[in-house]
Amino acid sequence: MGPSLRRISAVLGIAVVALFSVSCIASGGSPSIVGFGATVKTWDATHVADHRGNIVPGCCFDPMTVPGLRYGDRYYLVQPMSGVVISYEMHLKPASAAQAKTTAMKELPDDAHPVSFTVHGRSCAILVVSSQRLGAALVQDKSLVRGVKKADSLFGERVSAASLRSQLGEAVIEFSSGAADNTYNPSAVNDLLFSSLAVAGSTAQNC
Repeated sequence: MGPSLRRISAVLGIAVVALFSVSCIASGGSPSIVGFGATVKTWDATHVADHRGNIVPGCCFDPMTVPGLRYGDRYYLVQPMSGVVISYEMHLKPASAAQAKTTAMKELPDDAHPVSFTVHGRSCAILVVSSQRLGAALVQDKSLVRGVKKADSLFGERVSAASLRSQLGEAVIEFSSGAADNTYNPSAVNDLLFSSLAVAGSTAQNC
């Protein structure tokens, strides 16, 4: 679990956001975006919420078997911001880095393209992806933009309007392996952490 998720959690308040994400009123975004950057309404309509056991409502979707877990899910730690899903982790059956890239790209609009892929030794690998459709959809969400600007201010950063639009169109995806998702094996990637470059900032590109 990289620093990008910790930063997003600090800004959003993961417990509060997760508890109320199901009842959030979707705003902005695009109904054609069903993965990263989807409105909460669209996300809920295209994924199966997990209500088993004591799982926090709105945090986990699409139940699947995950080794070591009683209740496993394809998507977990789903975090919306202003009614838009802006961060989540995704369990995979162990796959090669190439297969994991293909899976990751399917979470974004069809115009998305890789910007960079950096391996940080045995810690993790970071894929940065850009999509003009994603940026155009999210920049129209004024509430989301205000939230991002507030996050930038909280961490002492300033971003121009042009840079903000560009960053809203970029997703940072952390590839990891192992039972604790804290190592990197290019032959056995089993976890993808999606975050927004606009929200997570430069720390998103570090393990």
